[in-house]
Amino acid sequence: MEWRERYERAAGRYESGETREADERQLVQLANAAWAAGLSLLMAGDRKAAGEWLRRAAARYRESWDAGASSEAWGRPIGAMKALLIAEDDAAGAARWALDAGAAEAESPIGRYAGVLAQLVLGRDDEAAALANTLGEGFPSDVTQALRALAARDAEAYRIAVDAVRHSFETREAFLEDLPAPDTALALDALAERRGLVLSPRAEAQLAALADVVAQLDAESIDHWLFGGWAVDFHVGRVTRRHTDVDLAVPLDDVPRVRALLERGGWRHAPDPEEDGGTSFEREAVRLELTYLVRLDDGTLATPLRDGPVAWAADALADDVCELGGVRSRVISRPALVRGKSTPRTNPDEAERDRADHEALRRADAG
Repeated sequence: MEWRERYERAAGRYESGETREADERQLVQLANAAWAAGLSLLMAGDRKAAGEWLRRAAARYRESWDAGASSEAWGRPIGAMKALLIAEDDAAGAARWALDAGAAEAESPIGRYAGVLAQLVLGRDDEAAALANTLGEGFPSDVTQALRALAARDAEAYRIAVDAVRHSFETREAFLEDLPAPDTALALDALAERRGLVLSPRAEAQLAALADVVAQLDAESIDHWLFGGWAVDFHVGRVTRRHTDVDLAVPLDDVPRVRALLERGGWRHAPDPEEDGGTSFEREAVRLELTYLVRLDDGTLATPLRDGPVAWAADALADDVCELGGVRSRVISRPALVRGKSTPRTNPDEAERDRADHEALRRADAG
């Protein structure tokens, strides 16, 4: 059966189920149908639509729990966390739900598994490692080893373990909703990507795009500096988390030339309605954020904003060059990066990324 056909069947079950009384049992069936629809679309290559269905599944799992599910129905928070992780969404709320429900202290291994997942989602790796050690021999050893590797941030151990998880899945004969999609491995990979243990297709595309843009800027002798999360990774020497875009600072006077070479390279101008001090371009799934630089009368480099220029630190934009995955780029200096990431921004999502970046730099400095 083709994935699109599986999606149509799952979506049909969901639509039919919505006409029935939304009791606890029916809500679980709706969650499972939405989960199947989302994974089917994901396997068919439609990530955006898949994310919508997976988020719907997570919401239905929570509704079913609140409607009177057994306190041992750990599959509900596990399903919600997996769905949100695979959808590349924030699973922190589902993780806190699991822990508030007592997953970390559960008598059953499946309950404690929910606790380990929740702690990994929340970045509590030391606690996750300790709890993973309590899962016991009755719990699938390949999954346990993958969880331990995630908590230890051990890329090689994780690769071996998740390969075993996938192999175990491929030898199974029965699947939830009769859907042969490796959901556990996909969710674990999402956690691994956030720890820089695997390179996702998105990260590969972003690195390739950066290599292309840097080569063009170098060829035109246009100054540029990589900053933000990717600059952290270039300094650390590995991908430490998922990135939504690539940030480059370029002189404002050179922007017409930059725009021309980007458009020749297939980039499309995609400005944010409220942009200030820069602009954006997109090519396929990669977003490039350009930040403008001007030189003030005293020689300081600054970004021109509507409310006035904001100066960069004197040591920020120098000649530091780092390499990652075979890509070389001039980057913002490490001291300036550490200082900038030490004070998280006010936006919650940005603050979470700033804390993760600062921790990655601290770990690298600690050896």
